[in-house]
Amino acid sequence: MLAAHDDDTRCEIFELVDFMSALHASFNLIKDLSRRLEVEEENRKKNALKKGSASEASHSFPNSAQNSVEKTQCGLPFDRDSLLKLKRAFLESFVYLSIHKEFKEQFIENKAVVKAFFTNLITNHDIRTDGNICYAYCTVVFNFFRSRDDKIRPRKKEYPYTELCDEEMEALEEFYKKMPQESRPVANGVVDAGDAQLAFEYRRFFATDESIAGTKGTAKSNNNIVVSGYKPQELAGGGEHVSGAGECALEKLNQCAVSPASSSQCRITLGHIYQFLCSQKNAEFADKESSTTTTTSGAELVNTWRRMLVQKGGVHALLRLHDSIEKACSLKSANALNTTGEGKDAGIGGGKSTMDDSKSLDAVRQTIAQILIVTNPAVVNYHDIMDCVVPLIELSKHNHELLQFEAAMALTNLASFPVTQDKMAKEGHGWSCAIDLLFSENERIQRAALELMQNLAGHEAIAAKIATKCQAHSGMPGEDESKVPSDLKILLSFCSQWSRAEQEEEFEKEKKEFEIKLKEQEVKFKKDEAELEKSLLSQAEAEVKKQTSEKNLSKKQQEKLLNELKEKVGAQVAQQKLMNAMEKSKLKSKQSWNRKEMEVEDVKTQMAACGALACLTQNDETGDICKVISLADQFTYVVDLISDELKIDPGLQHRAVVVMVQVLASDKVVPPVKFLVEKHLGEHIETLCPPARNTFEQFLQWREKEEMTKEGVQLD
Repeated sequence: MLAAHDDDTRCEIFELVDFMSALHASFNLIKDLSRRLEVEEENRKKNALKKGSASEASHSFPNSAQNSVEKTQCGLPFDRDSLLKLKRAFLESFVYLSIHKEFKEQFIENKAVVKAFFTNLITNHDIRTDGNICYAYCTVVFNFFRSRDDKIRPRKKEYPYTELCDEEMEALEEFYKKMPQESRPVANGVVDAGDAQLAFEYRRFFATDESIAGTKGTAKSNNNIVVSGYKPQELAGGGEHVSGAGECALEKLNQCAVSPASSSQCRITLGHIYQFLCSQKNAEFADKESSTTTTTSGAELVNTWRRMLVQKGGVHALLRLHDSIEKACSLKSANALNTTGEGKDAGIGGGKSTMDDSKSLDAVRQTIAQILIVTNPAVVNYHDIMDCVVPLIELSKHNHELLQFEAAMALTNLASFPVTQDKMAKEGHGWSCAIDLLFSENERIQRAALELMQNLAGHEAIAAKIATKCQAHSGMPGEDESKVPSDLKILLSFCSQWSRAEQEEEFEKEKKEFEIKLKEQEVKFKKDEAELEKSLLSQAEAEVKKQTSEKNLSKKQQEKLLNELKEKVGAQVAQQKLMNAMEKSKLKSKQSWNRKEMEVEDVKTQMAACGALACLTQNDETGDICKVISLADQFTYVVDLISDELKIDPGLQHRAVVVMVQVLASDKVVPPVKFLVEKHLGEHIETLCPPARNTFEQFLQWREKEEMTKEGVQLD
């Protein structure tokens, strides 16, 4: 705790104190005490068995385990409860050490001590039974995973902090930095958690165990003293041994997630730990190393970490954690609503706690989504993969676009798996979720939603629901367009060919207008700042003259007073500049489009929409879907995808032909529409891609056989 006083104190403490040697001594002490207690319990069990009574053994052993008392080297009595207290005290001390970058740098370099700490200090039984040990362990891991960039906002209940969001808090912190030193608020301790690269090293240790590979029986302290004579796997008992310390550390983390002893704050911390472990930001640091050491990209490495988490039971742990946090959120929200009178004041803290729970819940849901984006659903436990649907549906309703996108991608992957596709289709959550996401302004979210609809459209339950909606349509030209289901209208609209050139021209026009407006705003801000500074300086000089005439100040006193007033002027001007900067940040920065890339993305969107229509028409047993599609005004968008003038992607062209062929094959589509569709396909048959041409030719052959069959029946 003293290390958090200031920078000089922290540096001095970590230079003078040999924490690694102290850790080594602590491990040896706990190892020795654990072994002594185990031997004593084993001896008592053997003695009970020698008496010839199995029942006596079964009853006497637990009691003896609780009451077993050994003496330490100091001659003091020691039992199981004392050992737990010692572990608890050791972990609490470790929490304070783990917030400092100097300790984190020393600790990660001492491979054997790292392995001993994560492998043998505490056991799974300790985590399941002792909530303090569980929370302390999670806090240590959280401190290891956190960098100075991952800021923790102060928990202040007074105004205006309760009204500020994270962006406004950051702006306030920047303002404080620009103020004179004596005008800044007093900091409650100084803590440096280290850079993001150091946090990445700890995350990689948990995910791959690479940082301790090849470690054997030695540990270096910060004073270059080599501690020898023991092997990591022999340190500090507990009776559990896992070959890799990272694997064991992750196993204990999963145990914390499912532990009945874990507290609400412990679960909140765990949510952020899993989010750190699966964060896409890890790819940035992996890319820096892969450029010199390996050909594996950072994105591939992060995806490997996520799949590894599945293998180690991470999905089950995350689901249990999700249920616990969600239940806590519901209870706290209900209590907050029922609170009246004096309880409202107490509810302020409860509101903050509910906010923390909500953020942790979002973190858990996002982690589940990130894992399932890159994981084959077939390798996940059946019950777990089924339970993942609801958290992802809830995540898709979040107001953050990244979370919406990741939820849609994960649901799309689940919709490709028969079991989860069946659940999402029959309950209807997946389809309605995709429809809601289509109203987003983000084109990537729209495309992900269309891909989700494409995967779900192949299920008979979805086709049956759409067909039921289509039955209200008479099937005759001129029918009211409002009777066309909105689902089909949306899908048909996304099949259209739109001009990026026109949109880009409009975009460039808006950009020029924006740049002119921004320049005018900057000129105005600079003018206002200069006038404010001039006005304040003149007021300061007038104040000095006034004080001089009243108190007869000397020249030195006048200069001192003027400098003090100038510092206050500087602070006020800095505040005004900050407010102007915040005002400018509200204007969205405009960037030029890469039209070629955007057109490629447009094709993917069209393919998803057209693919969904193809799946619906193929599963249309009644013919109602084909009937309504053929009479909708937007059906021309699908027909226009077969063109000689435009270069259409072969996959998109094939999907469009499938839709048109299904329309031709339906008995409920009126003949004039069939005639026009077949004529259009016949005129462009030479320009169709091979799969599309084969589909159309196979339809012609099928229809010819059907006609011959009908003629044969009539002749008979």
